[in-house]
This record gives sequence, structure tokens and C-alpha cells, in this order.
Amino acid sequence: MLLALLLLAALLPLGASAAVDGLALEAGEVTALATTGTTVRVPIKATANSGYGSGILTVSWNKAVLELKDVEYSALAPKGYSAEIKNTGKYIIDFGDDLATKDFTGTGTFFTLVFQVKAGAMTGDYPITLTDFDVNDNYIDPVTVTGKAGKVKLVATLPATVTGALSGGSLKYTVTNAPEGARLVAARYDGGRMTASKVFTGALASGSVTFGSAGSCYKLMLIDSAGRPLCKAWCSE
Repeated sequence: MLLALLLLAALLPLGASAAVDGLALEAGEVTALATTGTTVRVPIKATANSGYGSGILTVSWNKAVLELKDVEYSALAPKGYSAEIKNTGKYIIDFGDDLATKDFTGTGTFFTLVFQVKAGAMTGDYPITLTDFDVNDNYIDPVTVTGKAGKVKLVATLPATVTGALSGGSLKYTVTNAPEGARLVAARYDGGRMTASKVFTGALASGSVTFGSAGSCYKLMLIDSAGRPLCKAWCSE
């Protein structure tokens, strides 16, 4: 047996490693307003998937704060025999195909949980947990499953964000939830030194800026009237 294992190891290319055996699922982390009726979409993603045919799992949440309105399935995890949704704080998701002759092997978003914020909800973090897995491959052999919890973070105001993208000679930017008085600084760097910058004020949403010549790096910084950062800066590197 030892000789066989050594021979097998010798045949593997350098840097090769065994594929992940099983299914790894994780719930997303989403920030939303703590306002009655706010829709919150929480993705459940597979980060590893060696193949499955069908299965079930239980998702749990705080029923006093969030009401599950819908589960959106995907081609990676088609709807099985899931029952009608009731706001009990737990729901069994049935996915895949009991008659599958070929395993589902893709990774990405399996399903999306669509919640609605209930009246009286307070700001804070509310876990979304995944438990009670019962998953098989298309030969009805059990598949090992791991689940990582996510959360819904309810806030009084949504945090500001800034993102960018280089397109030809232009730097495109998108700003969300910028407070009144915020300023956007777009900067070009060469060799670690800022060589050009432009400042935008007013209603910040989206747009583009051109500096005339290329740089080694570009940054977008959202700041308040005192020059303090309002969110993490975007960098092209």
C-alpha cells in the first residue's frame, strides 16, 4: 500500500493537490436600512462543489426582525420539493433533482433569500445560519457539507461607497449614499507620487474623469467637508 501511494504521488504534477471533496456553502453578509418594509437579499453561495444530485438544508433567522418572503433558486441549485414559506424563523430548502443522472458541480450563487424588514426592527447584526444538511450525489451516496453563517446588518443610514473602473483613457467612478457636503477626489499616481488630482462636489453619483496622460495607479477617495475619509478608498492596483 505504501509503495502504491508513493507511486501515485510521483505521478502527480508539481503543485497538484486533491480536489475539495464535498459541498461548501456560505450565507452572505448584507447591510440594509432598519426601515419597515426594506427588502433584503441574502445570497447563499457554494465556494466548493465536488458534485451533488439533490439535498435539503435548514436556514434560520430572527423572525421578529426579518420575514422570509421568497427563495430564488438557480440553475446550480434548482427548486426541489420545498414547502410553502411561513415566518417561523426556520425554513427547509429542498434543491437539486432526486432523479438526476449527472451531478451538479458548479460554484456560485445557489439561491437567494429574499427578506423584508419587519416593523419595530432595531439596528444591529442578525445571523443567517445554515444547518441540518442532507445531501446526496446522483448515486444516492452522501455528500459532506459545510455551512458558514452570514448576517443581515441593519443600520440607520447606509454607508457611503466609492468604486471605479479604468476604461481606455478614462477613470469611471460610482458613488453611493454620499452625505451632503461630501467631495470626491480622483487622483493619478506615478511611482507612488500623486501627479494629478481632480475634486468633484455636489450630487455625486457616477461619471468619469480624464487626466490627459497615463499613470501607474489611480485612486478615488470620498471625503467630508473637513477632509476626513467617509469610506475605504478605491485603488486601481
